[in-house]
Amino acid sequence: MKGSIATVLALCTTLVASEPAPAKGRTVKIEVRGAGLESTLEITDPDIVQQFSIWIGPGVRINDQPAHLDPNNTRGMFIDWPKGIAAERPKGLQHYEVTFHLGIDPGRTPPSERWSRYNVIYEFDPWAAAGYFYLPGPADGEFGMNPAIYHGVEGSWFYSTPAWERLVRPLVEDVSCDSHAATTSNKRPRRSITSFI
Repeated sequence: MKGSIATVLALCTTLVASEPAPAKGRTVKIEVRGAGLESTLEITDPDIVQQFSIWIGPGVRINDQPAHLDPNNTRGMFIDWPKGIAAERPKGLQHYEVTFHLGIDPGRTPPSERWSRYNVIYEFDPWAAAGYFYLPGPADGEFGMNPAIYHGVEGSWFYSTPAWERLVRPLVEDVSCDSHAATTSNKRPRRSITSFI
């Protein structure tokens, strides 16, 4: 039974991945919740959010080749797929839930909000340059439900890309610092960041 479910999901991934990217929807918003954030950080700046796509990774092929394994073709990646699974990572990292919101054509996909978002876990060490992403699977409950695409490697940790660390992590760190300052002193208000200043 478990094998047949995996086969069906892999087939669905192949079918979904064969559609042109615009039909599947671009990233229109990234939400971050977690360590040190009093409220959800919403990133809507197109120059940032459109740099990342969920439609890249295992199960997606270009010219019948697994494009995610080409280290020269990393555009759109937030997971560093060529590095593979992160077998080990430090303990006690800052933990965040990240949701990618997609601009979906309602005529081409089921009219459920679940199909227009993709959830992952992001962790990083403030003293290190790299971070990690966890792709939740069916065993991870509601947050692990990602019907938009199934990569077949869910339930594993991966390395983040330099692009994510350069564009998104500073926003998370800035808001985390602002939230900490706002709770420890009334001198700095909490603020929302949607673009670089």
